[in-house]
Amino acid sequence: MKSGAKQAFRFAGLAVVVLGLAFVTAHQLRGSKTLKLSVQVQTVPERIQTWVYAARNSGEPDVAATRTRLLVHLPGKPWSTVSKIDSSAVKFSASAGGEFVAVLRYAQRPHPEVPGTLLLEIYKASGALLDRWSLSWEYDRPLPAVAVFREGPKVALGWADVGAVQIFTPGQTRPATVDLFAEDEYGLERSLYLACDDSTNELLVLATRRAANPTAGDTAERSSGAALFWLNPEGSILRKLPVEAEAVSAFHFDPVSRVIVVGGTDFPAPDRPLPFAEIRTADGQALTRVEHVTPEQFASTADRHLCVLADPSRAVAVDLAQRLELWRHTRETENRSILDATVLNSPASVAFLSADVLFQNNRFVYSEPTVSVVDTKGHEIGSTSLPETLTTRAELVATADGKLRILTQNRIWTVLMAQ
Repeated sequence: MKSGAKQAFRFAGLAVVVLGLAFVTAHQLRGSKTLKLSVQVQTVPERIQTWVYAARNSGEPDVAATRTRLLVHLPGKPWSTVSKIDSSAVKFSASAGGEFVAVLRYAQRPHPEVPGTLLLEIYKASGALLDRWSLSWEYDRPLPAVAVFREGPKVALGWADVGAVQIFTPGQTRPATVDLFAEDEYGLERSLYLACDDSTNELLVLATRRAANPTAGDTAERSSGAALFWLNPEGSILRKLPVEAEAVSAFHFDPVSRVIVVGGTDFPAPDRPLPFAEIRTADGQALTRVEHVTPEQFASTADRHLCVLADPSRAVAVDLAQRLELWRHTRETENRSILDATVLNSPASVAFLSADVLFQNNRFVYSEPTVSVVDTKGHEIGSTSLPETLTTRAELVATADGKLRILTQNRIWTVLMAQ
């Protein structure tokens, strides 16, 4: 990124601090509560390994994977099997709305001397198999990122090791392939993230690369950094934009607010990593930079007046429309971690799920899971606890009708709110 652009981004980050920083202590969070929260529970018929898609709008399905089946659940209907799978299934992705689901699995595991085979499949949530592709896969090659276009549908695979994206179309045997860094001349190390923007029918790609000149020694870097790419469904690069982060830790595209979030790390000193979040509009315009947070979780209202960024140790609320940081909450004890966070429209507030993370019987468990709702001033206005310890991480989802859903390995908890 050019120095002028970097200075503008850093100035935006400073503006956030100067104009609107309100650090919230644990005591402030325990303010007067005006919401009454109650919990309803629904049992899932099998132990869930992966929640592929969680319904947010009326009529949308829940899609989940167990060790042996890909399941779908529509409101008012029983759970049904989309496909029988096995433990060789390694990655899943769903289109917006959960209408289409991609499954990536091992057909034959590779060995050091013998390549393996991956199978890529795309299904309708109703259960119909649309197509299947067989892919050669070398031993120790990293698995690709997966994303699904709702229109088409199409499936995108992003290969970090070669900086390439493949787009598969049902009914066609060969994918469209694009090399993101064709101009680089030397061996590369890369990371790569994918997201589909269904409003424009474009694929968003965040890719990093580090190139070294072999004639100048192993430590001589030729180029480094990260860039955003916008691709059309045919695999053509529409535009490319360098981003500030060189070491990338997270990537989100929020279809509600149409916001891109890039998690990065600065190193002001070798032993002092400084995490930050770089936030842009869907077309790449810089909005702001939020310091001292790794955006493992991100959610925003449609008008961008309230968004939350969270990692296990902190949650940060920001008004993106005004570029103001509203408040920060840090965990009260070392064991207490934020598992997930989201936003609510009414009342305008942030909800986050936290728990004590303990190591028991050779596994991590999540004790005393609690949902807290915090208003735009940083005051806790409601909270409730789940009556059981979780043995896997849970997902927290806000629905369009103002409810919170907590998805665990064998239950769906619905949090109802009343004034």
